[in-house]
This record gives sequence, structure tokens and C-alpha cells, in this order.
Amino acid sequence: MPYIGHAPTNAGQFVLLDDIETTGTGAFNDSRQTFNLKVSSVSVSPSADNLLIMLSGIVQETPGSYTVSGSTIVFDDAPETGMTFYGILMGQSASVGAGTITTAEMAANSVDSDQYVNGSIDVEHLADNSIDEASLYADNSPTNDYALTAKSSATGGLTWAAVTDTNDDVSIANLKTRLAGGFGSNAVTIGDSGDTVTIAGNLQVSGTTVTIDAATLDVEDINITLGNGVGNDAAVNNGGITLESTGTDKTILWVDADDAWTFNQHIFPSSNALDLGGASDPWRNIYTSDLHLTNERGSWTVIEEEDYLTLRNNKNDKVYKLVMEEIE
Repeated sequence: MPYIGHAPTNAGQFVLLDDIETTGTGAFNDSRQTFNLKVSSVSVSPSADNLLIMLSGIVQETPGSYTVSGSTIVFDDAPETGMTFYGILMGQSASVGAGTITTAEMAANSVDSDQYVNGSIDVEHLADNSIDEASLYADNSPTNDYALTAKSSATGGLTWAAVTDTNDDVSIANLKTRLAGGFGSNAVTIGDSGDTVTIAGNLQVSGTTVTIDAATLDVEDINITLGNGVGNDAAVNNGGITLESTGTDKTILWVDADDAWTFNQHIFPSSNALDLGGASDPWRNIYTSDLHLTNERGSWTVIEEEDYLTLRNNKNDKVYKLVMEEIE
């Protein structure tokens, strides 16, 4: 509100200034004019209007007898040797009219965890960029036992929450340690059941076993490579696909000694409309024991005897010997 005269002094405590002859700048000696202003050995920067200064019991006026610059007092005339000092800082407080409190207005180590009450700092009291990334982690909290956390959306703001488990400390150093050293025997779960986890970039897994516990595996790529970078045919021997079963595993394996793929189960076409090979792509040789021929009209089996071939009609079980003439 409007006033007449000097600006009113700030309200606050009255505190006794340290004896300026013991602040490290030297005693009164008829020549020294500048001295440090301290309270309990901590430098203060008061307004000259907030000081009561007496030399040998005589009150000194400002600016006639002294001026104040920061945390120093400058006398117009150097105090004489043997003079005594008495000073009071009257009602000095930090002004927040400009919206800030500078370090000059705060004593060293004057703010600790005791001055932080849960909920006492909210978003409305934080200036833009006033808290940097490092200040949001527990290692930079008032003590290492507290971490800055967000309050509920209903109340908003920030609060200091006690850290009861060091695993909850999400400092950059802790994250780097966990990521670099692994998670030990702890299992790591990403997302909940039914959630979709998307990895936009490439995924590289360097472990021994990859287990996919899913009902359906969809792969967009039309080609799947097995044994990438393993080596030659001998190195990939017995490589292939295994379908596990409580009975006998069903396998399609590459056998290097046979230079062939080996199936341990029968291979059936899905219908009788499918061919094995084709007119322009016939199999070079077919190796088999008895040959069974069946269609919608008949059913025959070609049987190899020691010196001749026989045909058995599977419908009436009659056997016919093939008459063969030797060609010289």
C-alpha cells in the first residue's frame, strides 16, 4: 500500500551480528574500514536500514557513518584501536517480491529434509526449467532417503516420498548399473496379460533359450533362417525342426552323412489330387521296397522276388508272375 518516507523495513527476527573484529578481516587499527558481516559465522547481506551499529556504545548512522555492500560494511572513518563493536540485524527477511529467493539470501545448509513437508512443493510453485533432470532422482533429494514423486492426478503437484527399498531408487546411476550388470536372478515382466508391447526397432536376444508362450506365432517374413553363421554341412548336422510330443518327437532333420533331409514320421498328401514330382520335374530315382499302387479302380502291389517280380491284386488277393525275357 502507499507510504510516505523511507521504504519500510522487512519483518523478521532480530539477531546479533558476530563481532566484526573476529571475522577474519582484521581488528580495529585506525586504518581498516571494510569488515565482513556474519551471523553465527555465516555471511549475511542485509539492507543498511535494517542494521543497528554501535562502536564503543555510540550509535552509527547510515549513510553518514557507514554503507553496506553485499555482506560487507564499509565505515567512512576507520574505527580506532580499542573500540568495541555491537551490531543487531533487525527484522531482515528474504524478499520474494520478484518471485525468487537467491542463494545470497539463504545461509549455507539452511534447507534440509526437515524443511520439506509432503505436498509443500507443487507444480504451481515451480518455475519453468527450475528443476532439471538430475534433481528428480533420489540421489539429489534433500536426503538419500527421499525421492521426488508425483502426487495423484486429483491433487496434482509433487511430493517427497520416503524410499524404503533401495531398488525403488530410480536414479540414473542405478538404472545404468541395472542395465549394464543385468537383473541377476530377478524376472522382469513388461506389461500385463492382454497388453501389446511394441518394439519399434530391431530386437537382439543374446541369451541361451528363447521361450515363446503363445497360442499363435505369426511371422511376416516368408523365409526363416536356421543356423545363421554356424558353419558348413557338418556343423549343421541334425539341425532342423522338432515337434515335441509326450510320445515320440516328430522331426525333420538334416543328416550330413546322407546328404539329405530325414523324416521320422510318414508323409501324407492332404488329398489324392497331389503329385509327387511332375512331368517336367520328375524325381531322378525312387528307392523303395514293395510298391503299392491304388486308385479309384484298382489296388495292386508290386513285389520284388529274388529272380522275378510279382503283382498282387489286393482286391481278390490273387498273385501274378511277370514274364520277363532276358535281353543280351
